[in-house]
Amino acid sequence: MILSTNSKKVVKFIDDFDNLDNVEKLRVCIHILENKFKFDKTDIIDLLKKILNELDSSEKGKIVNFAKHKKLNIIASNYIVFNQKDKLRVIIEMLWNISQSDFEDSRINQEISDSLLIIDLVYEAIN
Repeated sequence: MILSTNSKKVVKFIDDFDNLDNVEKLRVCIHILENKFKFDKTDIIDLLKKILNELDSSEKGKIVNFAKHKKLNIIASNYIVFNQKDKLRVIIEMLWNISQSDFEDSRINQEISDSLLIIDLVYEAIN
């Protein structure tokens, strides 16, 4: 984890998130960023969607019914109980987790490394 002062609830959420595979992580993160949190970083959401489409071409161009992914739905529903501060911490930790994941594709790993600037996001969030 990148933040040292997370609540126990945030740590538990990120532990559950960490146990997902990379495609599931992307789905949960996109879902939360688009539907559960006022997140104005469309470049980050677009990057995550692009990578998801590359990793899971069966979903390309489709509107995914998130409800059919029960495990992901349960994890995402845990997000709504957080206060605003913890919600921001979860967003930062999810993005950090994704940035540290090995997608087993050097091009995707490099694109994430180059484009997902977590330290800048943390700095922006605390100021």
